[in-house]
Amino acid sequence: MARKLNMKMKALFAMLMCGLSTFTVFPQTDYSKNTHNDAASITNESWAKTGKTLWTTIEEVGSRIEQEK
Repeated sequence: MARKLNMKMKALFAMLMCGLSTFTVFPQTDYSKNTHNDAASITNESWAKTGKTLWTTIEEVGSRIEQEK
């Protein structure tokens, strides 16, 4: 029974060490460079993407209508 407990403790310790090793105090990657500074820039970018997608769709539908004429 003591051996079984010892194996479980080793497995638990290994799991904790693997989990803790994913955290770094001084990360090498700057993840904040891809974030927005304010809500307005997020909104503007979203509307620009929406407008571009809408315009592309309108052109595609228009060309299909022209082909069917």
